[in-house]
Amino acid sequence: MAHFARPVALADSLVPYGEEYDIHLYAPARFAGHLSQKTYRTGVLKTAPEEVFLKNIALGKPMFSADVLRSYVQEDCRLIRTLRPDIVIGDMRLSLSISARLER
Repeated sequence: MAHFARPVALADSLVPYGEEYDIHLYAPARFAGHLSQKTYRTGVLKTAPEEVFLKNIALGKPMFSADVLRSYVQEDCRLIRTLRPDIVIGDMRLSLSISARLER
C-alpha cells in the first residue's frame, strides 16, 4: 500500500496548484476505489497479480518475469507518448525508469 500512498500524497499536495500542474496518477485496478473522488486525472495500470508477486518474493525469485517487465515498459511508453509529461514519478514501478528514458 505504501507504493500507492506515497504518489497519492504527492499528487494531493499539488492539487492547490492545479493551474500550474496537470496531474495524472495511474495505479493498479485494486486501488481504483481510493482514487474515485480525486480531482486530478486517474487511470488504471495493468499489473501482474499481487499473489504472483508475493509468491516470487517468498521463493527468492525475481519479482517480475522478463515478459511482465516488457509488457510494463510497453504500457508505460504508450502512456508517456500520450500524456507527454514534463516529469514522471513512480514508486515500485520498476519499468518506469526504462520507459521514461526510452521516451526521453
